[in-house]
Amino acid sequence: MEISSGLLSDIYNLMFIVAIFAFISKNNNREKEKWYKYLIVVLFMIVISKLMSEVAVCGVISNIISLTGTFLLFALTPLVGCFIIKYSNECMDYGKNKTNILLIICLLFSAVNFIILCISQIFSLDLLYKFDGTTYGKGIFYDIRIFLIAIEYMSMQVYTIYLNKKNKHDLSVVLWIFPIYALVVTILQFSMKNMIHNYADVFFYSVLLYIYMQSRDLNTDFLTGAVNRRKFDAELTKRVNNASEVKFSGIMADIDRFKYINDTYGHQAGDDALEAFSDIVIKNFRKTDIVARYGGDEFCILTDICDEAEIEVAMNRLRRSLDDFNALGKFPFDISFSLGYAVYDCEVDGSSSAFLKRLDERMYKEKEIHHQNAAK
Repeated sequence: MEISSGLLSDIYNLMFIVAIFAFISKNNNREKEKWYKYLIVVLFMIVISKLMSEVAVCGVISNIISLTGTFLLFALTPLVGCFIIKYSNECMDYGKNKTNILLIICLLFSAVNFIILCISQIFSLDLLYKFDGTTYGKGIFYDIRIFLIAIEYMSMQVYTIYLNKKNKHDLSVVLWIFPIYALVVTILQFSMKNMIHNYADVFFYSVLLYIYMQSRDLNTDFLTGAVNRRKFDAELTKRVNNASEVKFSGIMADIDRFKYINDTYGHQAGDDALEAFSDIVIKNFRKTDIVARYGGDEFCILTDICDEAEIEVAMNRLRRSLDDFNALGKFPFDISFSLGYAVYDCEVDGSSSAFLKRLDERMYKEKEIHHQNAAK
């Protein structure tokens, strides 16, 4: 028996998925990873269903197995979007207390798809697909379903990019390839008489999404969403090495009375203050600037602004934004900060550590002034 290239592709996909699942099970035990495991299980079942259908059509297995595989294939496909959206939410800590409209729409679509599939199967209506004993053909609503599947896939992919819009990882550009690929496959579906079951884009997108999220975790502070110390140190070293050609400035900011906030209102209040402050700082700087949680309640910013007067303008804008936030009365305390800033000077600083020391010294001078004013 001659094995088709499609069948070989499915076998390779199956082996690939099993390898990914084994890797995740061995190396990840975090709560959010369970949603990616669910996604991998669904993809595994999709490939198995497709294999059941294609092997049966080749005459190896009975038509009953073939029809079962096709039914499962049509039932499971819409669930991919649901798990990708949920996994993206968990990775970004997004929507913990919010209703995710896109996820609800995908779940409703999955439910309606399953109901129509069952009705078609029970009453032999050929609503989504038809089978003449040897080959499959398009059902009455096949093209409509394909269009909705494409909308779901493109929506989930664009949604993932939207959640990561603050992240500067290079893969964010690559992620845009997949919505375009989904659109091309949909156009091909409409133009061809027979059905096409090509899930390569979903498999590769799922793998790339996992790599993307893991890379983001390596470079991002879990609590605040700012860049972490590891990423900041690497970025600072790179800028110091290029300082003779491209000038840059650094800003070090420290939340005032943070220990008092923790001791008086609890550590959750302290975490809330850190999140709020980080969010305000990120929003007040450009996407090309690096905002990092340097440690504890200290934040560092690297910016291309090289004029101290312009930096002061940016700091005043940040102070106004913080005053506006405090005026909302969300916390039983006000958030304030002390800062030190400087333009990197190759002759004065000479190294990353020397530059950070200069920023730290300037920041603590301002903090002493704040303490003296508070004591009066």
